[in-house]
Amino acid sequence: MKTPEMIKIHLLLLLLITINSRVLSQIHNRLSVYLHSKQTEQQSSCFTEIYNTGNTNFKSDIKFKGFPDKIEEYIIKTFDFQPEQGLYEQYCRLNGEMRLKDFEQGLKFYSLNLSDTVKLSRIPIKHFVSFFIGKNKDGQLIMIGDENNNYDFSDDKQFISKADYSELNASQTSLNCFGNFKYQYSLNGKILNRSIYLRYSSKKAIVNYYDSIEKKFYLVVYPHETKQGSFKLNGQKYNIQIYNQQPPYVLYNRENSKIYISSAISNRNKYPYTLGDTLYLENKRFLIKGVSKFGDSLHLIKLENSNKLSYGIDSGKYAFNIKAKDIKTDSIISTENFKGKLILLDFWGTWCQPCIQSIPNLKLIHEKFGHTNLAILSIAYDHSFNDVKSFIEKNDVSWINFFDPINSSTICRKFKVDTFPTFILIDEKGRILKRVTGEDSLETIKGILEKYIAQK
Repeated sequence: MKTPEMIKIHLLLLLLITINSRVLSQIHNRLSVYLHSKQTEQQSSCFTEIYNTGNTNFKSDIKFKGFPDKIEEYIIKTFDFQPEQGLYEQYCRLNGEMRLKDFEQGLKFYSLNLSDTVKLSRIPIKHFVSFFIGKNKDGQLIMIGDENNNYDFSDDKQFISKADYSELNASQTSLNCFGNFKYQYSLNGKILNRSIYLRYSSKKAIVNYYDSIEKKFYLVVYPHETKQGSFKLNGQKYNIQIYNQQPPYVLYNRENSKIYISSAISNRNKYPYTLGDTLYLENKRFLIKGVSKFGDSLHLIKLENSNKLSYGIDSGKYAFNIKAKDIKTDSIISTENFKGKLILLDFWGTWCQPCIQSIPNLKLIHEKFGHTNLAILSIAYDHSFNDVKSFIEKNDVSWINFFDPINSSTICRKFKVDTFPTFILIDEKGRILKRVTGEDSLETIKGILEKYIAQK
């Protein structure tokens, strides 16, 4: 007799082999896709900590060994995947020497309280990884990551600079290293053995170090993997990639996960989705319901009434409605007010030089087509409302402008805009005619407008 767990695994495996409307309906319109780790370059970075008595994770019984020969100077640095576990271990290790009040204050930094410690392990675990970085007698920089996490660097790969360390430092050239690191994570009291691909670099970072030797040896860590998978829907294959954007790069949630879903035919991972977004696949609407804790699976739910108008962010889809305050008049304006007119959405910012350079061309378009049936709506993705207001007044920007704050964006997030400037041209019925990026792309918009209006 199959257990519920066995039945669930069987259904998920069946989904990986073939997914169609019948199978979706059997599992209550829920689509779960298994994901795997793949080495992929990422730019997000995180600093490391020197391993000494001031480090939360310092343990007198840990003795690192296996250092390279002929080393003149070196330092051990760590990167922590679960710093709250380290704090809890320190509290248990000090056995009353740390005040409960100080411990509680430390937990607050990780948005935790005392009751959350039941999810952590009282037994010390290997929740951090270690790095050796030093200089040999020949002046070369040597870096080693303890990939198997056994505190022994002799069985790990050495990365050695060709240039003298002083020349390497002066030229701002960095030594880049790669590895698949093993670590442990305490989740709801269970100790999990995990691994992650990391890139680590001697790139000089803008950070103040107080230790004299730490000032000599920089070490920055980058995630070097994405979660990837694929599935079939009505015979069409779709690829998934998920990027984790925040340290320590191991837990996936709404705030740190960038999700790209594209068909195998177009393979266009153009716009990132986040948890809670909806997308259209095979003319059906799906909700991105969730991702597992460590990014090992992604869950989509087919929504009811998905055959209604297909809203989206690219050509052919109906544009989402925008309702916001006009910066100049302080009146609430909705894109629905412009039904029967063409709408040009302009996503920009005062910090964006190409955006500012595009304003004269936008004015020409406004002068040429604004008196007919075109409305320009600019969305300022910026830090300061007053700065934007001052800018549009100073530069005589006469059309409607909305403010979309960077730290709490709603409009840019809804339209998946992360390149500026971005222009979206919408027809009289609300469908997207064209989406383009860059200052020069206004020429494309201008050409479409001329042809479109000429046909009317």
